[in-house]
Parts: sequence; structure tokens; C-alpha cells
Amino acid sequence: MSSIPLVLLVDDKPDNLDLLVNYLAECGLELKVATDGEQGLELAAEYVPDLILLDVMMPGLNGYEVCDRLRNMPTTRHCPVIFMSALNDTDSKVRGFDAGAVDFISKPFQRPEVLARIQAHLTISQQKQQLRLKNQQLVQLNQELQEQVNKRLQVEHALQLADERLSALSRQEAEHWG
Repeated sequence: MSSIPLVLLVDDKPDNLDLLVNYLAECGLELKVATDGEQGLELAAEYVPDLILLDVMMPGLNGYEVCDRLRNMPTTRHCPVIFMSALNDTDSKVRGFDAGAVDFISKPFQRPEVLARIQAHLTISQQKQQLRLKNQQLVQLNQELQEQVNKRLQVEHALQLADERLSALSRQEAEHWG
């Protein structure tokens, strides 16, 4: 994640976008804006944002479909998606989580809540990214250690064979002179 987090906003309502852009720009976030699901997917693939705020109800691709596609793209698989919707029923929220969202913000927006959720998920995302990196490093170190163990076992086996041959030769020598 860069020093300035990149947030992708996807909403078909200009008023919602204006409100979010004005507020989030004041908070020091870099923003990209899409007005529909297809454009959101294109921008997500191009910029790989640190977080995506995604409207649920949009013409064309709805938020659930967009989120599902984001989860199937290798570059955006790990981008946290927060759904934004006026749909406040439990089924809509659960459907959003099932599609891969990490959180749900109800419309109309409450500015402090939006920022708190964004900050929380940016922190979690950064920690997950650091954990994935550490895991990759551990896998690499484990492979290197396994290679060293294998080389040592080969040397020990060669030494054991040499020792056995020397013992056999010593016995033969002793029998010959003995």
C-alpha cells in the first residue's frame, strides 16, 4: 500500500459521489471515481485500489456482481470492498458479505462512520498484506532450510558409505595379514 491510500468510489448517483469525494479528499485519501459497475471494474484493474466503496443498486452491473468479479480477478482479489446502500435489511447485507464485501455502510452517509470504517479496513488490509509478505518470506526460508538439510543428509550418507568401505577394507586387510 502506498503512503497515500487509494480509494475507488463506485456509485451511479452524482450527489453521493460529490459528497464522498469532498469529504474523503479532505481526509487525505487519493480517489478514483466510477459511475457504473463496468467502469469500476476497469479502474480497479488499472489502479488496484487499497479499498473500494461500492454502491449496491446500480443500472447494468449491480454491486454484488461487481464484487463477485473483483474477487475473481487476481489483481483485485484482496482489495477490501465496502458496500454502500439504502438497503438496510439483513438479507441485503448478508448477500453483500457473501459476495465478498468486508463491510456495509448505510445511506444516507454519516461522515464520521464512513471515515472510521475506511480507516479500519485500510489498517486491516495493510496488516493482511504484511502477513502475506511474511508468509512468503517464511516459505522461501523454509525451502532454503530444506535444501540445506537435504545437502547435509547427502554428505552424511556419503560419509557413512565411505566409513563402511574403510571398515570393510580394514577387515579384509586384517584377514589377509591375520
